[in-house]
Amino acid sequence: IIPGLGNSAHVFDDFAPRFTDHFRVVALSRVGFGESEQPEGHGYDLSSRVAQIAAILDSLAITRAVLVGHSLGGDELTAFASAHPERTLGLVYLDAAYDHSTVAASQAAMAPYLGRISPPTAGDFASISAFQQYQQRANGYHLPAGELLALLKLDEHGTIVGQRTTGQVLAASMAAIQPIDYSRVRAPALAIYSEWTTAADIMPWLGADSVQNALATEALRTTVLAAQVRDRARFTREVTGAQIVSFHAHHYQFLTHPAETERYIRSFLGSLPSVCSTCYKRS
Repeated sequence: IIPGLGNSAHVFDDFAPRFTDHFRVVALSRVGFGESEQPEGHGYDLSSRVAQIAAILDSLAITRAVLVGHSLGGDELTAFASAHPERTLGLVYLDAAYDHSTVAASQAAMAPYLGRISPPTAGDFASISAFQQYQQRANGYHLPAGELLALLKLDEHGTIVGQRTTGQVLAASMAAIQPIDYSRVRAPALAIYSEWTTAADIMPWLGADSVQNALATEALRTTVLAAQVRDRARFTREVTGAQIVSFHAHHYQFLTHPAETERYIRSFLGSLPSVCSTCYKRS
């Protein structure tokens, strides 16, 4: 399982165990994040990240795997399946089957509304638990404690004093995003898309301000959602036989709607004879 940009493997601490009844589940932290190394000037491009995934699989003696990726993790899925088709049993995109090289315009359109989020207070930084509660209030999803411990620096009192990920890592990671290429993907694929009705679905702090939510929703529809419609159509057209599902959920669908997300994944896994014909059911 591969996280999105800004997250570590521990973002799946609560979700990944749902599959250990039938599967060996491994999550990785992308270079520069969590406890992974933060090299300067190299290792962040897509081909390097694919090589890192292959090296991890090699170190664990895993010859073939189903890859699951959230958000930017979809880029690694596509590139790995293209470079190593013989090792790719299947692909699961968790709100990830998009061309992330085009997101800058959408982010710019939504930036004024992102700035309306209430910043954390000193009390919110007092402990991991307090910051978890702030994240839940502000963003609408619950981050596992292990994820926050992987991403944040604490002092001897347990107070949050900074982030582990440097600005250089974020800049290098963003600069490495490139246009997506599905042309060599041959593995069975499932794309689970999150559906949004209003901007408050992904920016919950707007829920209490109907005027700003209406303005943000209009911006969302004309930029983000319009681009998503194009990207979904492209994925359906270019990835032969891909399965597409969508449901109303946050971008972090596996955190806000874990049972539904699990159900879709298990159904897909059950359709892969080379994986397991009965593993879509809970034991």
